[in-house]
Amino acid sequence: MKQKNNHFVPQFHLRQWSFDKKTIMTYNINKDIYVSKASIKNQASKNYLYGHDEKFENIMGEIETFASPLYNKIISNKNMASLNETELDFIYFYVNLCNERSNSRATEQSYVITEIMKTWLKMSKEHNVPEVKDIPLKTIEDLSLQYENPNYISVANIAQYYGLTYDLACVLLYNKTDYEFLTSDYPTIVYNLYSNKHNLFSGWGMCSGGIIYILPINPKFAIMLYDSIAYDCNVNNTTVEIKHIEDINEINRLTMINSEFCVYGTNNIPHNYLRNLKKKLNVIRYEPIEKFGDEKNEMFIAVHRKRLFYLANFRFLAINKDFDKIPPPTSAAGIIRPKSEEINKQLTQYWQKVENEIKNKKNNQ
Repeated sequence: MKQKNNHFVPQFHLRQWSFDKKTIMTYNINKDIYVSKASIKNQASKNYLYGHDEKFENIMGEIETFASPLYNKIISNKNMASLNETELDFIYFYVNLCNERSNSRATEQSYVITEIMKTWLKMSKEHNVPEVKDIPLKTIEDLSLQYENPNYISVANIAQYYGLTYDLACVLLYNKTDYEFLTSDYPTIVYNLYSNKHNLFSGWGMCSGGIIYILPINPKFAIMLYDSIAYDCNVNNTTVEIKHIEDINEINRLTMINSEFCVYGTNNIPHNYLRNLKKKLNVIRYEPIEKFGDEKNEMFIAVHRKRLFYLANFRFLAINKDFDKIPPPTSAAGIIRPKSEEINKQLTQYWQKVENEIKNKKNNQ
């Protein structure tokens, strides 16, 4: 039987916040709808998000089969030090994957290709290109394009290049407070405290200096990858103990900003707590592209990753004083981590070699 309903956040992940393993507290942020016990089966899923071909969904299932016991191992040992090399490698992949397989990323991919095509058609129409000059402007404005499997592009890219984050320190955030971590329908938080402090456009790529990834894996633990050159963090045996409630609140605010529609948690979390988190957040409309030009003769379209414009006040992590003195970069790329840049060259060469080998094999058949 074909898998119609594709979960873009694994059900085993959501069960970490469930007492009965069937239901979870769900909060729709924009509509302010609070449900203490919503069916996990119906959360963070969409019909045929991964296309009608089951291959992609099956691959995601195999990944989840490996990830689930790894969650249990990390939580049981309360550190990342117990992981072997293969397991640690998988963590870097998985944290990135959870950022790329979501419905939000699929929507971004479709939006980007639609806006690029609209821009091309409008400019071509202005210059009387024969193939498009008779297309009504309203038809162009109403254009909506969508990939059969929009997540495939971003997931395939991550599968090849998640190694760019190898130089980031991998630690476990241990929540020692009475409060709980939330999760969401876009579970991996990608954040840059340095860029936000200095109001920089740059700083949100995999190679960016100051980048931070946070993936809560249950109410008390979250995996964090962070630039240990840019930030000072009190780490003990790969674990960071968080003892201040406001740190949990800040991470939960980032979870809320990062989400598409919903945040999730145990039904210990009251409605008022979520409302209060929401009150302190500015409504930020995120656009995955920016256009520069006159819409007729020249147009530059910048495509970028999601950026969370919120200046968090962490107590467990601070910008390194020497790093903070680096003059704000003028280039769009911003500060690039040297080690990540080196890894990028190696990976590019490797995948180019693989591509050439595939082409040669096809030509010789």
